[in-house]
Amino acid sequence: MTRDVHITCVPSGRVACVPRGTSLFDAVRGIGLPVGASCDADGVCGACGLVVVEGAAALSRESAFEVDLKNRNRVPPDQRISCLARVHGHVTVRATYW
Repeated sequence: MTRDVHITCVPSGRVACVPRGTSLFDAVRGIGLPVGASCDADGVCGACGLVVVEGAAALSRESAFEVDLKNRNRVPPDQRISCLARVHGHVTVRATYW
């Protein structure tokens, strides 16, 4: 049985309730908030970076691939590439453009 987790988006206050293992990208887009992506969430562009406000430890570990992608695309260290980050617990995120 999969236990659902909550992703809170600030400042909107919208909350996504999704199964563990869902990508941040899918969770946030699923509640109608925009998430940048020029690669259709294929982990290529880095445009879907979201700032993790709370709960960073509840996300999948940053892979070497994600770190390299962030470096190549100048994504700040406090952001996670939302199409690559999987949610395993409650997290609060924001985008720089919300």
